[in-house]
Amino acid sequence: MSRSDPRHPQSGAATLATALVLLIATTVMSFALARTSLLEQRILQNELHATEALQRAEALLERGMLSLHYHGIPTTGWQPGGPNQESIRLGASGLVLPAASSGEGYQYELQLQRNILEPGYLELDASAASDSGIQARVRQYVQAQPGLSRELPPLLLDGCLAGAGGGIQFFPPRQVPVALATTQSNSSGGCIDASFLHLQGGYIEDQHPGAGQLWEALFEIGKTEHRQRSEQERLAVQAGELAPHERTYYWVDDSNRQWPDQFGSPSHPVWIVFSAAAQCPDLPDGLTIHGIVYYETGLSGQCDASGWGQISLHGSLLVEGDLVNLAGGGHYHHYEHAHPDGLAAHLKPLRVARIPGTWRDF
Repeated sequence: MSRSDPRHPQSGAATLATALVLLIATTVMSFALARTSLLEQRILQNELHATEALQRAEALLERGMLSLHYHGIPTTGWQPGGPNQESIRLGASGLVLPAASSGEGYQYELQLQRNILEPGYLELDASAASDSGIQARVRQYVQAQPGLSRELPPLLLDGCLAGAGGGIQFFPPRQVPVALATTQSNSSGGCIDASFLHLQGGYIEDQHPGAGQLWEALFEIGKTEHRQRSEQERLAVQAGELAPHERTYYWVDDSNRQWPDQFGSPSHPVWIVFSAAAQCPDLPDGLTIHGIVYYETGLSGQCDASGWGQISLHGSLLVEGDLVNLAGGGHYHHYEHAHPDGLAAHLKPLRVARIPGTWRDF
């Protein structure tokens, strides 16, 4: 006769209990893994959104820098802030960015701030905030420095003037009426032939600072920097980021080019440099220029202006050497006759210093 083993039911109960414990543990682990996965996914999404927001804030900041570079620092519209602080909101219109890969929409804010006790130092602040609340903010400190170290007469030569045509008019500044100047000695009129010049009550100044180093004596930025700025603006015009009439810097290496009827305006003077490679090109009849025209003369040491038309210059003509055969009929005005603030108030290249960007998602 056989008997059943009383231990078998107890063994089955233990197996069931073990299976239940394992099932519960597996379920708990699955929930934990799922939660961890969701958390990691959320972190990755936040990092993606933060990166996009930071990139967009950087793009807005660069647009603000372009605005300051091309249009200068605003003179009106500043609002009082904290102690000795004032700020102005700059428009973000025209900022075109591709759609965010996250599908988020963004709001932008661009602001310029300064301490009224140190108005030459400014802080440009750009921020981009997503619909989900992630915000990126970048700042850039800007220092405005004068492009000119001194105000300039209508004509300044690092050399002499000979063979000028008739009917040339000079309109000097009112306070110190220097009509034209030379770095050389002009004793007894041996350097400047003023026979056919009309100085409108002004006088000729000789031994002006800058003999042999005219650029270095007058300007706070070097020729290399000027040429770089000219190229940056040329490319910006090509890219549609800058209107042609908004250019400030021109570096000209060739003489075969079409000239507009006008360069610059009373509130937006230009700075044109004709390098020695351009060989002192002719200026067309009727051309109006607001700003600075600077000629390198190269090895010849002189600029032959016999092919110039009856131009109207509101600013200063500067020549590294002798100016010969200046065509008659031209009008050369000191810049104050176009704008009372003078050239130095308008030509202010910006020096910039960056601080790290930050972002937050709360």
